[in-house]
Amino acid sequence: MLPEDQLRETILTLPLAPLHGPWFRVVGFGELLGGPPGLPGPQWLWTSGQSQRFTPLNGPKTLYLAVDPYTALAETETLVLDSKGQQILRPIPPKVLFSVQGIALAVLDLTDPRVQATIGTSAQELAGPWINTPPGQLAPTQMLGKLAFESGGIVGLLASSRWRSPGQDIAIFANRLADHPPSYIEVVGIDGTRLP
Repeated sequence: MLPEDQLRETILTLPLAPLHGPWFRVVGFGELLGGPPGLPGPQWLWTSGQSQRFTPLNGPKTLYLAVDPYTALAETETLVLDSKGQQILRPIPPKVLFSVQGIALAVLDLTDPRVQATIGTSAQELAGPWINTPPGQLAPTQMLGKLAFESGGIVGLLASSRWRSPGQDIAIFANRLADHPPSYIEVVGIDGTRLP
């Protein structure tokens, strides 16, 4: 990944494209029963200050979605495949799969090798581990997410799934939806979940 100052400037020159849902997410059943207080909308949607792949600790409210239901299941290790692509059956706690309809008008496509080359990264780095980043530091993907959000012009990041090839995920910055109409997200079948 490029150094922070160079990456900050380079992000502003990258092509952005609209991306339309539906998208998918899996959450634990227990998360539907309660969550972090003080967040508008369904509290189980957001990273809510947690450190994630493109979101630093206490970073912007970000919604992580998959572009297909199989990837959503794989991302939560609900659907586990062996090396031959066969499903491994195992006990799992209750999970809920839901779909999100929406439009994200300004998405940076990190699956594009030209974009990866321009920002000095690779598919391996983008899918690499971020959880064990030393305290006080940001993983390269978190730095990228932070700068993308701070640019003000990027609504989301499209990336290859770490858990399912050829699956893809999108990280949507909830606070950027209103800045780029007609961008929005809405959980299908649940009233009161539309943003903005």
